[in-house]
Amino acid sequence: MFDAHPLAAGVIKFERLRSRIGRLRSAARCCFRFHPPVLQNVAKHVAGVFAELVNETGFDALDAGDLANSWRQQPGTPAYCTELTLPDLQDALSTAEKARAPRIRDALIKGFMEATPPLRHEQIVARNREVTARR
Repeated sequence: MFDAHPLAAGVIKFERLRSRIGRLRSAARCCFRFHPPVLQNVAKHVAGVFAELVNETGFDALDAGDLANSWRQQPGTPAYCTELTLPDLQDALSTAEKARAPRIRDALIKGFMEATPPLRHEQIVARNREVTARR
C-alpha cells in the first residue's frame, strides 16, 4: 500500500496527528505553538518536507541537527520537557552537557516518583527547567 513513496506512511500519520491537534485546540479554545526539535539523517529536501509537515500540525520545527546529537534533547537536558520558546530551545540545545544529563535525569525521575500528591504538568515543566538550567 505504501510502496508508491517512502514518505507516504509518514504523511498519513502526520495527517492523523494534525487532525487530533486541531480537535485538542478547539476543545481548549486556545492557540499555541510548540517547538519540537527535529533530528534527522536525511537529505535536505526530505528534511524540508518533514519541517513542513510539522508546521502544518501546529508546531514550529527546529532543525536540531543529526541523530548523533539527539542526546541534547533527552531527559536530564535543558531542552527536555521544558516547553521553551524557539530562541530558548535553541539555547537549551546548545548548552546541554552530556556528562551531567544522566545524573540530572535520575534525580528528576526519583523526585517525580516520590512526589505526594503527584505533580501536575506545570510543576513538572517548572522542575525540569529549574534542575536542568545551566549553572
